[in-house]
Amino acid sequence: MFEKLITVSGVGPRSALTMLSVSSIQNIAIAVENGDANLLSGIPGVGRKSCEKIIIELKGKLSSFIKTGKEVNLKDRNITEENDARLALISLGYNEKDINVAVNQTKEKLDGKFENMKANEIIKEVLKYLR
Repeated sequence: MFEKLITVSGVGPRSALTMLSVSSIQNIAIAVENGDANLLSGIPGVGRKSCEKIIIELKGKLSSFIKTGKEVNLKDRNITEENDARLALISLGYNEKDINVAVNQTKEKLDGKFENMKANEIIKEVLKYLR
């Protein structure tokens, strides 16, 4: 995915790494294939025009990164929920370092329950540490 992203003019290695660290490969591929610039524009450092350019240049080329029904397991689903929660917290103005610390503390506190949580539940719990 990194190699595909840096082929887009205007997207450098730093932007590509940021995208991959904040969102899952599957989420990026789904957003591109569906033409959803709003999902991609929530990533810090990636502007609206860059998102549109990524979609235009990569649409139809990322379907191999999308897992289908039976291939998506619980762990993948939770990673997606966690990434969605992280994106929401970033859009609220929290920095990534604080979010990482708070998410790790939440995982320790909730132990096994964290894996079954939806993004909104993760956000509520993480905000307790960020306040």
